[in-house]
Amino acid sequence: VNCHEEAQTLREYLSEVGALSVARFLAKLHRRRFERAQRAYPLGTDRTHLTDVMVSTGLALGIGTHAGMVEVLALSACSKSLRRPMSEVIPVLRSLYPGHIYVHGGYDGQRRLLS
Repeated sequence: VNCHEEAQTLREYLSEVGALSVARFLAKLHRRRFERAQRAYPLGTDRTHLTDVMVSTGLALGIGTHAGMVEVLALSACSKSLRRPMSEVIPVLRSLYPGHIYVHGGYDGQRRLLS
């Protein structure tokens, strides 16, 4: 049995007996991994924030163009710091993708429409 399986089994057991909150455990694990990544890849001394990058590089528009309007709305709703840059992209996306639906062909009950 490898360490991963043992740790997973222990976590499941502790959760089952009420000694461990899985959500809190996963949050702590995420925090540790994130801190390790920050140490391995520091941002530097200028303390650049994601919102600065989203606005200055046009990343918000790139995300919106490739992910779609629903994802832009979700991202702006779940992050206070990203609300402004993502909401600024919404009018541009609406002009690029107006959301019109075009129906070609169909069936009118008697014959197939080949338009």
